[in-house]
Formats: sequence, structure tokens, C-alpha cells
Amino acid sequence: MKELWIVLCFCIHSLFSFGQGGGSTSVLNDPSRNQNLHDSINKVKSLLFCSSLMGSAFILNKSKLFNIDQSIKSERDENYFKFRTKVDDYLQFAPILAGYVMGLSGDKSNLWYYTKRLFVTEAMIGILVPKLKTWSRVKNPNTDHYNAFPSGHTAQAFAAATLVTDHFCKKKPVLIGLAYGSAAAVGCLRVLNNKHWATDILAGAAFGIFTAKVSEILIKPRRGKRTHQIQE
Repeated sequence: MKELWIVLCFCIHSLFSFGQGGGSTSVLNDPSRNQNLHDSINKVKSLLFCSSLMGSAFILNKSKLFNIDQSIKSERDENYFKFRTKVDDYLQFAPILAGYVMGLSGDKSNLWYYTKRLFVTEAMIGILVPKLKTWSRVKNPNTDHYNAFPSGHTAQAFAAATLVTDHFCKKKPVLIGLAYGSAAAVGCLRVLNNKHWATDILAGAAFGIFTAKVSEILIKPRRGKRTHQIQE
């Protein structure tokens, strides 16, 4: 399980580094144009990183070369065979609730923008995750059903964590850590519950972040009312 925690933390750090990259020199002495270009480049980097992680997880799942999934499952069976909990069924939604609590005490226009992005993100997860499960045909570790890849719970948790950090947690590392930490905990609990393979978790995390970033591209804040948190 330690290996899964390490990989999830590395992926979160890498994606956050892409999304929060430092500034660049001005473009034609136009700071706003430079910022827009910089933001667009960071979004593309994030989407490419998530896509690469999903593809890598699928290849690792199907490949017998590294056998990561079976190794982590063997460790789980040896040390946590009787482990059962339903905490992950509820924890996946915790960042969403946290976002509304913080939003209600702050800028209401930011809360509305957050809600619109949440709606689009949830729609993508609800429609695309079942299709990916059907297409990938990865057998569950504890049943005969072929619908393990990617983990829907993990996708939901990481999408919610990304949305809440985008809107309410900029320059607040403790809150960022709590949001993504809870999402990573959901992924690990899915493995401990013997519901998913480790690669299902990695793909779910990448897909959740991917959908949240796509919603940022599809849903634009109202002109002249770009939120304070998004600007920072």
C-alpha cells in the first residue's frame, strides 16, 4: 500500500507543478495576453499529463512485465484481508461539501462558477466512466465482473479535490493537502476494500483531474467577474 501512496503523491505534485508553473516574460508587452497564454499552456500540460497517466495505468494493468497490481493485492491480502469499510463511499464527496462551506462564506459569484464547473464535471464522470469500464474490460479483484478500470470513486474524489482547490484553496497549502489527501485516501480505501486494482486507482485519479480541468476550459467565468481565487 505504501507504493500506491507514493505514486499518488507524486502524481498530485507533478500535476500541481504543471498547473502552477512560474510566470514567463511578457508577450508584446501585454500582461493580460501573457497571462492568458500562460494559463492556456498550463491547462494543456495538465491535460496531457492526465492522459499520459491514464494510458500508462492501462498498459501497466494489461502488462505482466511489472505485475504491480498483483504485488499490491498480495500485500493487502496478507496484512488487511478482513478490512472492510464504507467510509470511501462518503469521503469521495467531502471536497464538494467543503467547497460549498467555503463558498457560502465568501464570494457568491465564485460559488456560482464553482457550481457550473461541478455540474459539467459530474456529467462527464457519470457518462464517461461507465463507458471506459465497458471498453477496458478489466476484471474486478473480488468479483467476476469486468468493470474495474478506472475507479469511479477515485475519479469522483480527485475531480472534487481539483475543483475545490482551483476555487478556494489557492496559496493555501494546508487546504490543498487536505483536499488531495482525502482523495488519495479514497483511492487507497478502494484497494484495501478489495474493490479495485492499484492501476484502477491511478487511472481514476487522472481521469477525475482531467474532467475538472476540461470543465475549466468549457465553462468560463463571466467577463469582468473573474474570481479572486482563480486570478491568484
